[in-house]
Amino acid sequence: LVRFVPVNVTLGIGPYVESLDLLLWRNMSIYFAPPIRHRVALECQQALREGGYFVVGASEIARSPSI
Repeated sequence: LVRFVPVNVTLGIGPYVESLDLLLWRNMSIYFAPPIRHRVALECQQALREGGYFVVGASEIARSPSI
């Protein structure tokens, strides 16, 4: 099952996305200030199921090895 859900991630992903098998993150965080980028990345990471994939595009900026 594939589900597309529009979410304003700067307001929090909340109940819109949970237990994800795959999250594609491309051309998104480059527009956010570092604190927002970090918070959104952590929320997305927490929304993954165990063993889920968090695919990040080459243009994204990750300053922490935990993200």
